[in-house]
Amino acid sequence: MDDETCSVLFNAVKKYKIVLLRSYASWYDAIVNYIESGKGKAEDLKSLRVCISSSEALNEDTRERMMRLTGVPIVEAYANEEAGVMAQQRISDTNYYLNHADYVFEFLKLNDDTPAEEGELSRIVITDLFNYAFPLIRYDTGDTAIFHRGDDTSGGWIYITSLYGRRLDLVYDTNGVPVHPMNFARILKNIPGIIQWQLIQNEERKYTVMLNMREESSINETISEIRSVLGSDADISVEYVNDIPVLASGKRKPVVCKWKK
Repeated sequence: MDDETCSVLFNAVKKYKIVLLRSYASWYDAIVNYIESGKGKAEDLKSLRVCISSSEALNEDTRERMMRLTGVPIVEAYANEEAGVMAQQRISDTNYYLNHADYVFEFLKLNDDTPAEEGELSRIVITDLFNYAFPLIRYDTGDTAIFHRGDDTSGGWIYITSLYGRRLDLVYDTNGVPVHPMNFARILKNIPGIIQWQLIQNEERKYTVMLNMREESSINETISEIRSVLGSDADISVEYVNDIPVLASGKRKPVVCKWKK
């Protein structure tokens, strides 16, 4: 996701009048940074009508900057390799509307196989009878979410109000309560010159903030804000790096939990 690759992308969108992009969320971080640096021209993307983000948590600040710079909305899709697209947001709506045509969804408690309550952090379990090569019956996706009972907005169907991603990637505050990655994104976006970030939970109360920045700056106030989310007794260290590596899948995680809760 360097400047050269962004240049190739911008030229392709302009030349072929591409109307839709679908990518990892971190690509949109690169796009808005490329425009704001003065190296990329927003008008090269004028043919775009919508961008779809998947596989990684989208930074809400990136969504806002993309709209401000280009007028192009970003919507998030919920999908995985084994099942496909299971839900997607609508333009100007951050709820996830489930693909009830292809899957039966269940939302179960984290520690047993009983149905979760509305508004409770729960596991997503799907049944996909259309996968004729390998039917998935009551398959635990490993993802967690908060669901809402159907209403007029969703045509009566259950929908997801908050998608937390894989259960193994959740980080917890010092009281053991799950924390949504967007809490950190809203804080870290205010650091001048930040390129990439990652928060790692090493132990129950020990955390590391990895920062890739154009230049180092004092972030004492930022760490205080993060501590207000994680707990006043959170032990937070900061490491400055040249890059935050991606997984073999090509994804870059905003949060990593190494603590075995």
